[in-house]
Amino acid sequence: MPAQAVLTVYTDQADFIATGATLAEDFEGVSAGQRDTGLLSLDLGNFRFLPDSADLVVASAGYMNFAAGVSPTASHVLTSNGDENFSGILQFAAPQGSLGMTLLLNDIGTAGIRFYGATGLMATVLFDVSTPNISFVGIRSDAAITSFVFVSQGGGIVNTGIDNLYTAALSAAPEPASWTLLMTGFAAIGIATRRRRRGLHA
Repeated sequence: MPAQAVLTVYTDQADFIATGATLAEDFEGVSAGQRDTGLLSLDLGNFRFLPDSADLVVASAGYMNFAAGVSPTASHVLTSNGDENFSGILQFAAPQGSLGMTLLLNDIGTAGIRFYGATGLMATVLFDVSTPNISFVGIRSDAAITSFVFVSQGGGIVNTGIDNLYTAALSAAPEPASWTLLMTGFAAIGIATRRRRRGLHA
């Protein structure tokens, strides 16, 4: 039976960065020729991104078709055509034990991030329709994180996406935070952060 992984889930960016995570990708270096157009894949060195069905799109700063509190976007954002559903594969030289990112969501449907390791699904973090449209999620684990999948609903109506990926190299034991999860490689958890529903201003 495989050993259990120790996971800490964060929804506060400052708390996550305090564990030693640093900014690994913010999409600002994506060339003009690769922005605002459909992409079948996007390889940025430490990360490779793949769409599930519709093309990936790196949306330049200033887009107005995201949700209230997000539009206009202040930086380049990874999104896709239609309802967003894409994956990111970690390609670092050293195993990474922490991965976090900014989420740009909407008030139309739920969204979630699935984190994967060598043995399969490590954790699923879910956000409901009342989640703040700019949110953060990250995990820290004593097992290497190999990839993630971002899935949202209603992205074909009001865009969603990700930005500002933070990572840290694998360490023996993650620091405790607000709560720590013990789970097998195939276990999954879901959390929802809630707020009062806001209107959309796309």
